[in-house]
Amino acid sequence: MISTTKQRTVKQILDLQKNKLLEVDPEYQRGPVWTRLQKQYFVDSILRGYHIPLIYMHFKKGSEVGGLQVGDRLYIIDGQQRVRALYEFSEGAFPLLDPKDHPGRFPKSLIEAPCEWAARDMHQLDDGTRDRFFETPLSVVYIETEDQNEVRDLFIRLQGGKPLTPQEQRDAWPGAFGAFVCRVAGKRGVAKYPGHDFFRKLLRANVRANTPKGRQLAAQMIMLYAKYREDRGFCDIKRNSVDSYYVKHMDFDSGAPLATEFLAALTEVTELLGDGKRPLLVGHQAIHLVLLAGTLLDPRYVPESWRTTFADAFDHFTERLARARARERAGQGEMEPEDFEYMRQYGYKARTSTDAAHTIRDRHLFFAAKMLEHMQPKVRDDRRVLGPLEREIVYRRDGKQCRVCSKEVVWNEAEFHHVDPYTDGGPTTITNAALVHRACHPRSEAEVKRFAALQT
Repeated sequence: MISTTKQRTVKQILDLQKNKLLEVDPEYQRGPVWTRLQKQYFVDSILRGYHIPLIYMHFKKGSEVGGLQVGDRLYIIDGQQRVRALYEFSEGAFPLLDPKDHPGRFPKSLIEAPCEWAARDMHQLDDGTRDRFFETPLSVVYIETEDQNEVRDLFIRLQGGKPLTPQEQRDAWPGAFGAFVCRVAGKRGVAKYPGHDFFRKLLRANVRANTPKGRQLAAQMIMLYAKYREDRGFCDIKRNSVDSYYVKHMDFDSGAPLATEFLAALTEVTELLGDGKRPLLVGHQAIHLVLLAGTLLDPRYVPESWRTTFADAFDHFTERLARARARERAGQGEMEPEDFEYMRQYGYKARTSTDAAHTIRDRHLFFAAKMLEHMQPKVRDDRRVLGPLEREIVYRRDGKQCRVCSKEVVWNEAEFHHVDPYTDGGPTTITNAALVHRACHPRSEAEVKRFAALQT
């Protein structure tokens, strides 16, 4: 086998295609599989001057057939989808993307930058952009051999490398968010990214520091932490959602309060659970522990009131869940009501749809409520005001609906009323709290009595 690498312009390759001198061997090649979006991205990369991988072609000399000399041929070994995308675009088959119309797919810098080819097809490009497209040089490896088995062996080798995982692809993306994820979860071979002790010490091997799954978990945890911090909401952490977050937050500020508070929550959980007395954490446990710790670090809570009981509360929760799972495996008929509650509210939800917002929300509310029962954290001014975690539980428990007018309450308008009036000795507890709008909150003695009567 002889291989030679040469520079060929896009126009030269397309001329071969148009003159039917460039073919694909259907015996071992797959057909067209790229989506329109993939083609648009590829041509956009060409116009931005991004590096394009090598294209491999098999050069086959002409031969005599039926007394006639048949000319030389080229067969694409690797690069079929790229060549097809270039050809279809050159024929006007599709327009390119406008970054401004796709904020979830382009970084902010590209959205704000001028783009002369945005939303245009080949026929709408200006002369300069069209010329630049056709004159773009591509590196082509020409293979010469008479042994077709060598060609197929090369094809298999080119396709047979271990593909990048979704997270390994994200690791290659530019931007500050990816750098912060690597700083948190670690990246092997990069000295400045050893990873936080949370990932180094508390997690099981598949999501520990320096692994792609560890970095994916870190990204998902940051996304959830940011959403929860913003409005006590939850978000999907599926592949597409994580991809979009990387793109939208390329200018992520690692010195902002969000990042600082997230790191503080990691440190807190590491210090409280890092004594080696319990099994290593799995992903869903890590998520809920850090969200909970971030809430408890609110200055309204007395630190000593929950730090001393945090580990015991977590151990109690995991033991109860383990017992429920064991009884569930033995047969649901043997499960006690509390066991079924643990399985319904958490155990089953840790098995399916674990990356969906509603599943994460339901699990976290149950986990936080059970941890709260065991820890009994104190609020600095606990006379009349619920702590932030208790407010969250009541907010979700009441379905985000005002107990006065039954309309939806957004988080920033939420207030919490004592069902049994505080002035009559009613306790400041979750069970005695009701979600209300700020405007609906009973104030006068008559309103308080009317509200109490409606609850009976």
